Amino acid sequence: MNKVVRYLKDEAFIEISADGGFRLRDPQKLLTAWRDAYRFDRHERRNYFTLLQGRQLHEAMARLDSSAGGFAAYAAFSAAEFQAPHVRQPKTWIYVGAEHIKRFEELAQAKLVDSGDNIIVLIPDDPGVFYLADGGTVGDRRMASTNPVQTYVDLSHCGGRGEEAAGALLEQNLKPKWSHNNIP
Repeated sequence: MNKVVRYLKDEAFIEISADGGFRLRDPQKLLTAWRDAYRFDRHERRNYFTLLQGRQLHEAMARLDSSAGGFAAYAAFSAAEFQAPHVRQPKTWIYVGAEHIKRFEELAQAKLVDSGDNIIVLIPDDPGVFYLADGGTVGDRRMASTNPVQTYVDLSHCGGRGEEAAGALLEQNLKPKWSHNNIP
């Protein structure tokens, strides 16, 4: 931990306070550095097709979330739909822990395909993608979404209109939170 804090201080991402704590100095600079260093290609990507759509698919994903114990979450474009209202994409993107893939296939009635996919499943290289996932509001039975910061870096690397969606998420979600918390 000391090495991480020292690195963040040396790179001017944080400043150390008199009480020994630290404060984030430039969140966008740190986010950009993480985005640039991030290796999205380390996640295994599987393409699936299902006939489930809309409410049926969302309910199946909510059941997956319940059975996976925090190791399933909407990712990339699908997470951004909840985090930045103007981001839309026709495919469903999710992270699923490797040990929950069979359950996903059952609940979503999904089959692996070489083309014509409508669900992108990412099996994470590191379970950190599930950290601080957002499950929505009370009564809103849905699968959790990746944290907006994780969503941003994923979008930046997933191709298509990902960079544009990442920019929308930055402007509509992250920057307002930073200003609300008095972070420059």
